[in-house]
Order: sequence, then C-alpha cells, then structure tokens
Amino acid sequence: MIFKQWDDTALVHLCGSLTHADFERFNAVLDHLSRAAPSTFVLDLSDVNFIDSSGIGMLLMAQELAEHRECLCRLRGVGPAAWAILEQAHVSDLFEVDPHLPGLDPDGSGIAAA
Repeated sequence: MIFKQWDDTALVHLCGSLTHADFERFNAVLDHLSRAAPSTFVLDLSDVNFIDSSGIGMLLMAQELAEHRECLCRLRGVGPAAWAILEQAHVSDLFEVDPHLPGLDPDGSGIAAA
C-alpha cells in the first residue's frame, strides 16, 4: 500500500490481493487518513487482482470513515475481476467509482480531481 496526499485529496494505491492478511496495514492507513483529514479518499485498485470478504470489509470501513468525516471515498482503477467481486457481494453501488482509466485522471496527471 502506498499513501500520498495532495492538498485535500489522499491517494491510497493498493496492490496484489486485498485479504485478511492486509487488515493491519489497511487499518494503519485508515488511522492515517483519519488524522490527515483529507476531504477525499481515493482508493486506487488498479493493481488489485483479488478481493476476499475481508477486503470488501476493509473497503467498507474506508467508506464508513469517509461518511463519518463527511468527506468522499472514491474507488478508481477497478479491474473487471475486482468489480465482479464487488458486484457479487452487492456492495458495488455503495462506492463512488472514478469512470476514468485506471490510475489516471482526464489530463493524465495521476490523481483524479474530486
């Protein structure tokens, strides 16, 4: 997981699988997001190839944190496999999803405008 912040937008780039084994690291990122208080969280899933039920729970925790802090949580770069898992779990409609290409905003600068 890579965490970056620009102004009021925080970008968390997730890689590989999002499973129970990643919970402690993901929870640490959520703690950091809570302290940094960005107005938008962007979770970049462009390099995530598998999400299990714990991973779905972690994404929902990020969404809950954003709602609690009255800010926005966006997913971007959601590949077909990850999207299928979110749809099968009936949680895909709970997230704002960036419609742009994985990992890029319309001008190619690397972070989507909120």
